[in-house]
Amino acid sequence: MRHLTTLAAIVALCAPAVADEPALIAGEQSAYLVGPGELLLGPSVRDAKWSSDGRFLLIRQDSLTVPRETLDSLARGEAPSSTPSGETALVLVDVRNRKTQRIWSARAELAPQMDYGWFSGADIALAAVACTAPSAPGGPSRRQVLRIDGPGLRSRAILEAEADGFDHLEFDPNAARAVLAQTALPDADRAKPDMIARRWLLLDKGGPPRELCSGTAANTPFSVTWLPTGQLAAAMRMPQAGEGQKPVVRWRSIEPETLTTKEIERPSPPEPRSRHEPLGIAVTEQAAQRGGVKAPVRLLWLETSDKGEHPTMLLCADGDWGVLSPDRRQVVWSARGAAWIAPITPMSLARYRDMRTEAERIRLMQNGKQAALAAIMYAQDHGETLPSRDLVPGALLPYLKDPAVVADLVYALDGGKIGDYSKPATTEMGHIPGYRGRAVIFLDGHVEWRAE
Repeated sequence: MRHLTTLAAIVALCAPAVADEPALIAGEQSAYLVGPGELLLGPSVRDAKWSSDGRFLLIRQDSLTVPRETLDSLARGEAPSSTPSGETALVLVDVRNRKTQRIWSARAELAPQMDYGWFSGADIALAAVACTAPSAPGGPSRRQVLRIDGPGLRSRAILEAEADGFDHLEFDPNAARAVLAQTALPDADRAKPDMIARRWLLLDKGGPPRELCSGTAANTPFSVTWLPTGQLAAAMRMPQAGEGQKPVVRWRSIEPETLTTKEIERPSPPEPRSRHEPLGIAVTEQAAQRGGVKAPVRLLWLETSDKGEHPTMLLCADGDWGVLSPDRRQVVWSARGAAWIAPITPMSLARYRDMRTEAERIRLMQNGKQAALAAIMYAQDHGETLPSRDLVPGALLPYLKDPAVVADLVYALDGGKIGDYSKPATTEMGHIPGYRGRAVIFLDGHVEWRAE
């Protein structure tokens, strides 16, 4: 059967990105050059997660396929004979080489829940997913835990079950290991949820899964999380003597290497990260209106934490989310479902100022040439008479495509015939002030930069 992808794919290709030219951003202590945006993946992407070294990405992708017959039926005003089909996939992206590989996929009608992430300091990832066996479409779903090899762009199942669920996948922030809960899904008529079987597994980037503990929900931890010490904290609900008494929560630590445990006090909540992050992504919304129709527009901003000369730039309009790589050398964001990527190059403030000065110089020199040409064209239409100060900039606007060209023009002439000026190459018509200098405009049409 012939198929056409949904219009979302077309919309994705038209999604807005950053400007085609690099943009500069600077705080009090650091500066960055943000390159032009490049389409990375689409349509309908979300939950992008970087590897520790910023080379690889894992991204969830949702797609919809519409049969040709359905489109033909709709075009004739008839009820469609078939319905669109959807798919959810997990895509691995080698950012350095711009290669992509679909690691896993499932029918979208399953509404699959998935959890995935990267081992700390490694290019190996884990993903807990649900899918349907190809031999049994429409049959029961199969749960898997995949170990994903970033450089190899491939994956393999290390755990698989039909009656169990894999959840609570949590990675150690300081070492290449993770903890995972495997829970037996209850039968529809099961009336005692406390008897649901659960086991906790420890996984690393190379070896087989190791069991930390197992049992029913009444005698096994309901939560296991990583401590700053590299140990695990397990929380259990302990029943109280006496009818109607609520259970109390007891905590135990688990040493991952030896699996030894001991009772501990309730761990303190993790402190906010104090590490200085020079760059971040901020989200704002503003209302767009045309006629009587209003629509919210979501804006993504890239900004420095130390506010300085130019601390913020618009990354994307009508965006969904944005994620910086761990080394802050790349940024990925979504606009109307498509994923875009741009490089970020740190630089010294001195280099930033030099680049900003050069960019400003080029822009103002171009504006100066347009202003000079507009004044000459005005004179040609008014008997070779130049406009006077009180007529500028209004007199020049009919000869310009963009009024902003002369918004800051300082006009120096008081009219008169062009022929009355004997040395047009040295006669200053005016100037446009800018960053660390100004563009000086001469009557013969040439422009010079005068640094300050």
